[in-house]
Amino acid sequence: MYEKKSSEKFSLESQIVKANLSLSGLSCASCIHSIEQVLKKLPGVLTNSIHVNLLMSNASLEFDRSKVSMEQIKTAINDSGYKVKDANIEEEKSQSQNEMREENTENVISIIDSDTNQIENVTITMLSIDGISCASCINTIEQAIRPLTGVKHIHANLLTSEAIIKHDNNKI
Repeated sequence: MYEKKSSEKFSLESQIVKANLSLSGLSCASCIHSIEQVLKKLPGVLTNSIHVNLLMSNASLEFDRSKVSMEQIKTAINDSGYKVKDANIEEEKSQSQNEMREENTENVISIIDSDTNQIENVTITMLSIDGISCASCINTIEQAIRPLTGVKHIHANLLTSEAIIKHDNNKI
């Protein structure tokens, strides 16, 4: 058995694939949270791979096809009140681990801070990172970025070699 950082176990027979879904019905950060929670409950979904983008109205995730089907994923999202307009599975990564996209993307969204009930503008930056090879790399990246002033959240992904950082653009 191979053990993932999130304590999810996958055997050598696992069929891990990446799915990209186009969604409708998203209107706020609560929608993102709802979809993430639904996906986390499905067996075979790698919880650390779930990314829901409000501005792009899409989601990406990695899952074990031997434990859950794309139809089950679509049904779970549809049953939670959102609509899956389109879905596709990437059979293979389109780039090798050493090839990196030169572009980094940023989106600014407004969210309501649950502690203060104040509206905050949060920038979401997606970075492509070269040289990620193991869970320790992910941990090192996240521990280096997380304590920086203005960083609200960071998630680095081993399989996609990307990091998504939610931050206050006025502070960092």
